[in-house]
Amino acid sequence: MSLFVGIAYYEKKDWDFFLSVIDDRDSVEDSWEEWSNGFMKTKMDLISRGLQVSEVKVNMNELINFCLDRKIKNNGAVRSQFVSEKLKQANP
Repeated sequence: MSLFVGIAYYEKKDWDFFLSVIDDRDSVEDSWEEWSNGFMKTKMDLISRGLQVSEVKVNMNELINFCLDRKIKNNGAVRSQFVSEKLKQANP
């Protein structure tokens, strides 16, 4: 049985807005293209290790509300938590 992981996917049309609402801007790629290349490398690496990968398309409004409701910063750890919760909702 293989492990199942989710990874956040950001649409190109949302990239500039995404950069404007996160609290860890310095740790994120400047362009969507650069981010997308890293995303694909990570996804393929996970698959090559035998993991089942699910892309979780991030809705910017949902992510913002997730952070506001919990009074937490929008950073990488929180976005991972957001993806994890989205997966749990989709696969109860």
